[in-house]
Amino acid sequence: MNNRTQKKKLNVKPVFITLLILITFTVILVFVFAGSGRKNVRISDYVTFSYSGVNGVGVLNYTIDTDRLYRDIAGDEKNAVLLKNIDMLVDGIKVVPDRSSKLSNGEEIKVKIEYDAALAEKVECRITGTEYVITADGLGNGAIVDAFSNIDVVVAGISPVAYANVVNKWQDEYFKNVSFSIDKSTGIALGDVITVTCEADDAELANMGVSILEKTKEYKVDRVDSYVKSVEQLNMQVIEELISDCKNTIKTETEDLTFRMLYKASRDSAYLFQYNNEWVNDTVLADARFLYRLDNHDVRQMNYIELIFKSDISNGASNMDVYFIFEFADSVITADGTFQISRNDLKNKYVCGTDYNDLFGRVVLSKENSYAISQITGLN
Repeated sequence: MNNRTQKKKLNVKPVFITLLILITFTVILVFVFAGSGRKNVRISDYVTFSYSGVNGVGVLNYTIDTDRLYRDIAGDEKNAVLLKNIDMLVDGIKVVPDRSSKLSNGEEIKVKIEYDAALAEKVECRITGTEYVITADGLGNGAIVDAFSNIDVVVAGISPVAYANVVNKWQDEYFKNVSFSIDKSTGIALGDVITVTCEADDAELANMGVSILEKTKEYKVDRVDSYVKSVEQLNMQVIEELISDCKNTIKTETEDLTFRMLYKASRDSAYLFQYNNEWVNDTVLADARFLYRLDNHDVRQMNYIELIFKSDISNGASNMDVYFIFEFADSVITADGTFQISRNDLKNKYVCGTDYNDLFGRVVLSKENSYAISQITGLN
């Protein structure tokens, strides 16, 4: 090998090293300039925590300095779309502690800060400091009061349109004047959970050296009258008794000499000139339907029971099949589980006619847009 060839080989190494340095420097510059517009925000720097109440039942409070956070992310940005996204990002930030009440001094609380990662990416903001631990402190000693010990939640009316009130029975000079709000006061159904909030002022309580055990309490609605909403809830023994009462009413109404049943059913004036002694040869239950109000329909009655009868009625000169529909509105299951239905004044609860389809259409089918209609089976 000659000296010239050997010299060329020796010069390769410095060239390679120089090239490698240039490539590395170029890559660094690319990353630096590519990330120069990206903002880095340690979100924990914008959240301030404080504690109120008494040791053992302390309450964690926090504030987010959203104005400063918005300014730091937005900087000199002029793009309206980006500014709107920054505003949405800041407004959507949530502080989620693993517990926030019944705290004691020295107790550690895990904090997680949630945000919209997609929005953060859009505005080129890198958020850190989203999970950390804080320690409760500064809670003094004092009296602990159960603010709900002298509070009654009264539920009245009928499910699912019952209503609720909070009754403050406190005799204490301070608590008897404290308001207790309720999250739902109307449209209450059996099984609903009502949340009551004590509106006592934390600063006033602190001045008195008092802390309340809890500021909210849930009450489950488990004892209230309820409208019957399905055939399965009907008491068939009561319905059978009602059927018997209806048949007796048809008989007494037909035998009443003050009017003519055949004329009332047919509206044919010819019956006005026939003998006014009418009687029922036979009455059978032809059909029975249950109607329950559909959701979001503004009608007065919640349910109907429709009992439909066919009676063979005579007056000596004529014989006719007359149909009767007895209508009973708003049957109820009481808080103690008793089925209730209005059974009085039956002579004013029926309509009659000679055309079954016409009568059924006017009384039952006319309600099909506002009520679910079900057949009641198994009756005599």
